[in-house]
Amino acid sequence: TDLVGSWSFDEPSGNTAFDATGNNNATIVGGILVEPLSPAHGSLSFDGDDYVRVDHYNGTNHDLSLNDDITMEAWIYLDPFTGETTQDIITKGGNYSLQAITDANGMFKIQTTDSFGTSDTDSKFQSNRWYHVASSIDTVTGFHSVYVNGYLDYTEEVATLEGNIQTTNTDDLYVGQNFIGDIAEV
Repeated sequence: TDLVGSWSFDEPSGNTAFDATGNNNATIVGGILVEPLSPAHGSLSFDGDDYVRVDHYNGTNHDLSLNDDITMEAWIYLDPFTGETTQDIITKGGNYSLQAITDANGMFKIQTTDSFGTSDTDSKFQSNRWYHVASSIDTVTGFHSVYVNGYLDYTEEVATLEGNIQTTNTDDLYVGQNFIGDIAEV
């Protein structure tokens, strides 16, 4: 499968996050470019109401409503928090998402969702640290797999999905909605 989007968030200024594939430049809404302190050498800082928006297919960009295998990945750094929240790392309406789900004790787990189901990590993680998180949805085997720092943390057979992930989604793709912390290299 071809790479359809890759945003490093290392632009020195402006409100455009450039897509390394050249297909889907994104608009930064409120996100502050931060110094290259992340393992990825650049990140955006989100305070809960900032986000990055990639327009749904408009005839010139690449359509991100995928119906085959999907891999989503990002470096994340969650700021300390209290209370239970869902913080979107990557989301495309009901098509697919990668989220951090926080609990009342300041811990979080990673959750991946597509139109056929949801899978959560077995482990919980602390805030104030960088993590590389990735989610793979294999439509042939029907497995959701979630990786943290390169290690498989959770895998689950949801269904045989081949060619069946919801494709009628016309929502924009968002990075960092309701997120409090830094995100790099999506």
